[in-house]
Amino acid sequence: MSYLNTLPENTYGYDELRALAFETNCISDTLEDSASDVDQALVERDRTVENRYGVDIVYSPVTAKTAVSTMRQSVTSGDNTYNVFLYQAQELMSIATENCLQNLWDIANMDLTQEWWNQSFNQNLELNGKLFCTAGQYSQWYFGAPACMAYNKNFATNYNITDIDDLVDSGEWTMEEMHRICTEQNITIDWDSNGVMNENDIYAIAVYSPVLYGLFAGAGGNFSTLDANGNIQVDISDNLSIQRLDSIINVFNSSTSFYSDLIAEVEEVFINNRSLFFYATLGFMADFLNVDFDYGILPTPKFNSSQEEYISCANPQSNFCLGVPYGLSKEESDFVGLILEAYNYTSSVLVKPEKYDSFMKYRVANDPASSARLDQMFESLYFDMNLVMDFGDTRTLINKTIFNETTNRYVSSVRASQALIESDIEKLIGVTQSPS
Repeated sequence: MSYLNTLPENTYGYDELRALAFETNCISDTLEDSASDVDQALVERDRTVENRYGVDIVYSPVTAKTAVSTMRQSVTSGDNTYNVFLYQAQELMSIATENCLQNLWDIANMDLTQEWWNQSFNQNLELNGKLFCTAGQYSQWYFGAPACMAYNKNFATNYNITDIDDLVDSGEWTMEEMHRICTEQNITIDWDSNGVMNENDIYAIAVYSPVLYGLFAGAGGNFSTLDANGNIQVDISDNLSIQRLDSIINVFNSSTSFYSDLIAEVEEVFINNRSLFFYATLGFMADFLNVDFDYGILPTPKFNSSQEEYISCANPQSNFCLGVPYGLSKEESDFVGLILEAYNYTSSVLVKPEKYDSFMKYRVANDPASSARLDQMFESLYFDMNLVMDFGDTRTLINKTIFNETTNRYVSSVRASQALIESDIEKLIGVTQSPS
């Protein structure tokens, strides 16, 4: 905990961090005897920070239905009910465009260059020197953020498929190679011969459909970019983007895949030996601890072998981000910055070893190759502005295009959304150009 000694004492006159947080980020003051090592680490983290700085960390749970309105009301009413929001990036950025969040670079005591803050997020969500939210290790859900894949090793052996790990290690794990594996053995079959494909049949891939857009980033696509002048560009309908989408659809379609937006249904197909591959975010793979087969964890495939690296798209709708509400006094903002820095650093010391180093890397990823791949996924964890903000619903459009298995109307849909894309970008630019 030596880093805490470099931080100032709490001389700000505040003794309460009032956190509005999604329910699963609210830490109980007491522990059941059966509490997991991760839960124990979260409680120890809170007690360490509270005792060192003479504060209480008070969590107020919020649901997805009421989060945005509750955060907005806290700021616009002027009563500052909460002095930190622990929530999802998409919702935080939506209220940022309403002048409800502070620029984190202006808050004293937060060193966002430290490794316990996500540097990809900070780099790609900064605009005109403003950063309204960030991602960090304070939440155990951070360690499940990447969209990725698992595969059933026993299933692969039964179909004489032996080269998946070799393909990944050689850099040849591509959409083309995955298509070959999924189709050459006729894996997807109507197992019960009733003429209806459902959860009782056999598939090449079980797919959690809400994160299909992660395949686009994995194949080298950008939802948005910043040009040399710091302008946001949404170039997702060029020929190369269409080629990427077509290559994804060639693999992830109804001839090979079981789709569901209910993760339990997708997991059930994979856990019951009814699919070779499983595609979702890493966090859901924690449910595989008791399966009766060996499995490996893989990155999403590249577009082609000329793509230099595997790219793991982050899930912007998970609860590992935070923002500081507008309207706090400078003294309270500086106090919040101090506590958040200590809170996130202490998480890296106490929570990360339990949740990531022990649980995710050596129980969920239970072979050396998969464990090493988890590190690689976090090293290349992909964020960009449109991934988080969904300008003109274009990230959603990418998801729907893959799900609907056609790019025929994709370009015209992007063009039809252009006015809304520009409007959403203008809202963001406007708030970044206003005084801090």
